[in-house]
Amino acid sequence: MEKDIGLYELIFAYFESQILFGYHRYGDRLPSISQICETFQVGRNTVRLAFRRLNEKGYIQSEERK
Repeated sequence: MEKDIGLYELIFAYFESQILFGYHRYGDRLPSISQICETFQVGRNTVRLAFRRLNEKGYIQSEERK
């Protein structure tokens, strides 16, 4: 389980830095959960945890099935 915690934190930090450095701007769509799973070779729950944290910190706004 500790491995998963590190992976979701890595994904969170990756997208947080991309947002902070202007790679993703307000209104941009992030890659889908499936695309991120494929890129990072992780499970959907790991990506969902990272997205939940990004949402809690106010970096993203999640919309279901978009």
